[in-house]
Amino acid sequence: MCKRSLFVICIALGIGCSLFAQEAVITARFDSTNRGLIGDYLSVKLSVTVKNGQEIRLPVCSEQLFAGSNIEWVKNSPVDTLNDGENVTYRQIFTVTSFDEGDYYFPSLPVCGSDSLILGYSDSLAFHVQSIAVDTTAAIRDIKPIARVPITFKEILPYALIVLGGAAIVLALIFLIVKYGVKKKSNKPETKKPKNRARADVVALNALDALWHKKLWQEGLLKPYYSELTEILRVYLEDRFDIYAMEMVSNDILREVEKEEVADAVALAKLRDILYNADLVKFAKWNPQPNAHEKCYKDARDFVTMTASTENTELNMKEKS
Repeated sequence: MCKRSLFVICIALGIGCSLFAQEAVITARFDSTNRGLIGDYLSVKLSVTVKNGQEIRLPVCSEQLFAGSNIEWVKNSPVDTLNDGENVTYRQIFTVTSFDEGDYYFPSLPVCGSDSLILGYSDSLAFHVQSIAVDTTAAIRDIKPIARVPITFKEILPYALIVLGGAAIVLALIFLIVKYGVKKKSNKPETKKPKNRARADVVALNALDALWHKKLWQEGLLKPYYSELTEILRVYLEDRFDIYAMEMVSNDILREVEKEEVADAVALAKLRDILYNADLVKFAKWNPQPNAHEKCYKDARDFVTMTASTENTELNMKEKS
């Protein structure tokens, strides 16, 4: 009798566990591949199938999930719902990337019911990120310039029509002005307000002083520090020499400064060190020694001082006296 009761209890427990396990069917897999290069997007497809009418809470994938790891969350797709009458399937794609070579695991994610009880977990997925192979024996080459494509008449025609139309309007206005006359101008002399535009070197040095007092790199904010430092120099080059540095990459800036001969070899070397260090910090997550941050700051001040015009320097001395 006891054996029979024990047998019935085991069967009931087995059926109960089976029903619990069937509450949600959870699968997770990579969209196409689990291997990629540094910076490539890897997509993980999550699929959860439950009985129609059963409420669930899908896992949340965000930056907090990968805090402290080399995996970076990129985005989540909207949830796609498929209802066949008996079951409902929820599908969502999570996109991640990594900028460090190595083997990683996309973590297992819990799926909960409306009562916050965990219905099950998705599988943990392994993936590999590899760096781009570099031939260290080959010489370093510059970035290839933009290829120039010849302009066709079809491309020029709309602009030509605009110019001709504008010219016709201007001529018509001139004709009307000459024919019907112009109101006499007032005899009061025009008083133009003098432009109070600060000199480029003064603006740059003041901006560098403000950056220094922010103490960004002392607090570990290296990327904001180098971004603001290079932006100050780019603005200075535009205001001082009409070099549109805000729209250029570092190599183009150095090439333009050297071409215009606005800086000697020492100043150019200081600018080159600043731009290269900033690129490494912003794009390669390089963490230089603390003295390198201060050196870049001092080099920036030296570059502005060395390239400031003599006229501006003399004027500044007169104002101080």
